[in-house]
Amino acid sequence: MTFKKIAAGILAAAALAVLAPASAQADPSIGFETGDGYDYTKGTITWHNRTVTISGYVIDEGAGWTEVRFRVFAGSTQIGAEESRYTDDASTNPKLRSPRRFELGMGDTTKPGGVNKVEIAICHTKNTCVDHTTRLRP
Repeated sequence: MTFKKIAAGILAAAALAVLAPASAQADPSIGFETGDGYDYTKGTITWHNRTVTISGYVIDEGAGWTEVRFRVFAGSTQIGAEESRYTDDASTNPKLRSPRRFELGMGDTTKPGGVNKVEIAICHTKNTCVDHTTRLRP
């Protein structure tokens, strides 16, 4: 093999290495859990460019029903509407029976800066929410 062929091979490999895209890094995720041990929610928040994906479960093990509510913020400004999921361990509808799995996307890709805070609350009536927690973008 000639020197020219070896040099050409090395240059071609170097060019491919420079032109190859960098491997994608995973979006950061953090866990959350809030509630009183009988009625609670547990899951993961995955932070994307300007949005989040929230997935997990809401569990109801006592009288009445349990609702989890999510709000997302860019700084102190709420982005979009509040999202909620509820469950009832006494429900006759299997889709609403506890534990109820959820996965939802929240945020707005047109908002500069995007989501940097998620607020989570457990509620037992329309007007009474307890066990508030906040998760900040890592």
